[in-house]
Amino acid sequence: MRKASVELARLIACLLVIGVHVSLSTVVNDTYDASRLLSACLVADGVAIFWLISGFFMFNTKSYWKLLKRTFKNIVIPMIIFLNFCFFLSGYLVDRTSLAVSITHTGEDYLNLLKGFFSWNVVVSCSGHLWYLMVYFVVILMFPILKAYVDSIKQDVKKQKLFLIISAMLLIFNDISANTMAEFSHHSFNGAIPAAIFFVWGSIIYQHREAIKTKISFVKCVILFVGLNIVRLLIILNRQGHDYSYTNILYWYSFLGLICALCIIFACMFLINDNKESKINRVICWLSSYTFGIYIVHMLVVIMLDRYSISKYILEYVTGKIGGAIGEYFYTIVMILLVFAISLCIIIVVKIIKELALKIVNKR
Repeated sequence: MRKASVELARLIACLLVIGVHVSLSTVVNDTYDASRLLSACLVADGVAIFWLISGFFMFNTKSYWKLLKRTFKNIVIPMIIFLNFCFFLSGYLVDRTSLAVSITHTGEDYLNLLKGFFSWNVVVSCSGHLWYLMVYFVVILMFPILKAYVDSIKQDVKKQKLFLIISAMLLIFNDISANTMAEFSHHSFNGAIPAAIFFVWGSIIYQHREAIKTKISFVKCVILFVGLNIVRLLIILNRQGHDYSYTNILYWYSFLGLICALCIIFACMFLINDNKESKINRVICWLSSYTFGIYIVHMLVVIMLDRYSISKYILEYVTGKIGGAIGEYFYTIVMILLVFAISLCIIIVVKIIKELALKIVNKR
């Protein structure tokens, strides 16, 4: 049974991920633009929310084999289909080559695919954002170890608190070192280690969500989220040009990213009553059910809007009507909603085609 509060957080996470990819460059004339950097801070934590939500429910799984089968069916197959689509058609759709040129590849192209696979990198055009799934697969391989640990501390609050404190200190020390201590990244085990930490945080936080909610409020969540992002902004602005520039605190694997993600999740829990049936709750759950597909295709949509100068036209139109930073913020919101809407339509059409194909196959 889907919980609308969690699905709202998942939906917001999806919008934030799109926001990262449609945001204007934070650097203008070799220095940070403060208003754009603040915008980048505000949309930075979508991936952290996804990791935490995965931790909410992942450890309820009892069969590792069933988890692997579900992962292959629901994640690996859609990813492979999308990668093949981009590999053969991105040249035609994005680079405007002929269809024949787009689907034709050299032996070197296939060799690069193989090299990418063995280095655990996504090397297909328009698919770089799928690093998240590559890291997710590594976490899934580590799942039996993580589950054994989570189960061992599930009934021991002291051990849970110890984990939260030690892992928080690890993230803080790594942030202070400008990520030179742990060297977290968006690749393989360098991404899977912080992701696993977030998984366990998600499991613990969700277990004690009701107790935590008694100590905070929606307003406190919003104030803390905004305040931490202003802190982020000021630190990055102050440290630009230094060896320890601290741009790492803009990424999901930072301690600030973790706390900001939790603020969004708990704000959603305050906004939505999961025990009450409502049309809004049903709409949220319906939209959220498409977020994985939207995540898969959204980068292709973003790139196509850019290559066909649609995003440029929208920027010129919006900033022409509304000048300054407000206009740029409005542009970012418009682009997020546009990319989300187009991606949603694509996934709905794909779903309809899939259902029709299954009906035809079943009739035969």
